Amino acid sequence: MGRVGRSFAAADDLARDVLLAVLAALPRGGDSGRPVLAFVYAITSSRVDQATGGETGAGGPELRRLLATLPETQREVVLLRMILGLSADETAEAAGMSSSAVRLAQHRALQRLRGSFGVE
Repeated sequence: MGRVGRSFAAADDLARDVLLAVLAALPRGGDSGRPVLAFVYAITSSRVDQATGGETGAGGPELRRLLATLPETQREVVLLRMILGLSADETAEAAGMSSSAVRLAQHRALQRLRGSFGVE
């Protein structure tokens, strides 16, 4: 997603769709018990996948190929921490995990990726 020529129309349309989906999915009265960031992240992730066919453009084809080798949770943690630059606490809130689980998933993901390059 991003600019096509001089226009950000596709990204703007997607942002509007995400906002409408979040507003439509907001719990009616009361707290669902789920952190707001995790709620919004889940909707956004789903909408971006739908709009891009799962190709978000994060890095080049080699990075996408390497990330595809990771289990979903590890891939999500790496994207949130390394690509988006969220802290462990922010990632934990977005993913609905504890901070220690985020750090463990990140450690395991990086070990797996190092193994792909023969680096231990």
